[in-house]
Amino acid sequence: MQAETHLTAGEPDVRVYITGGVLLSFELKTPKGSRSKDQKSRHAKLIALGFEVITVKAKTPEEMADLIEIDVRNRLP
Repeated sequence: MQAETHLTAGEPDVRVYITGGVLLSFELKTPKGSRSKDQKSRHAKLIALGFEVITVKAKTPEEMADLIEIDVRNRLP
């Protein structure tokens, strides 16, 4: 049984709101992972609306968290 999230198919895995009303969306993948057709379509729509979608590839959850933290910290004023 799959959990119902009520999110649009292809929605990025993580959203981070930062100072100044900036929304960063992160798609999380393993090193060999790739985006699905739904993800490519949804990400393109978000980008067309002016949002940024960043794909992060990492071997471990800890590495992934570190990469997201670095990206967010680099964008803070």
